[in-house]
Amino acid sequence: MKFDPGFDPRRTELLSRMVEKWGQFEGVLTNGHRHQMYGYIGMSDRRMTPLLRPGSIVLVDTSVRKIDDGDWATEHDRPMYFVEVRSGYRCGWFHQQGSRLVMQPHPLSHCCRRRGACRKKRKSWAG
Repeated sequence: MKFDPGFDPRRTELLSRMVEKWGQFEGVLTNGHRHQMYGYIGMSDRRMTPLLRPGSIVLVDTSVRKIDDGDWATEHDRPMYFVEVRSGYRCGWFHQQGSRLVMQPHPLSHCCRRRGACRKKRKSWAG
């Protein structure tokens, strides 16, 4: 496996965009599932700490395109989303406010909420 020269380990990104040459490793990751990809949580992304630590790899379900504001009992039940924004990607809790998405970081992360328009929404699970 060879990483793309533009890969920045500090940024949250889709794993497929970080790798220039996969070799045999690609078949292990994709395993024939068209609606699954992997995301990488950048080393400077602490928005979901302690649930998702920097450097984590997450499984992304690309078929999910809507935010589910349904019932959840604990932070472990609340769905996380891998979202493409203008400046890159974000992974975490989101809720809809009108036509805008608001990212809710984990309270223990000490990060601020972020609002903005997004291009694609993808649900993800820590892996």
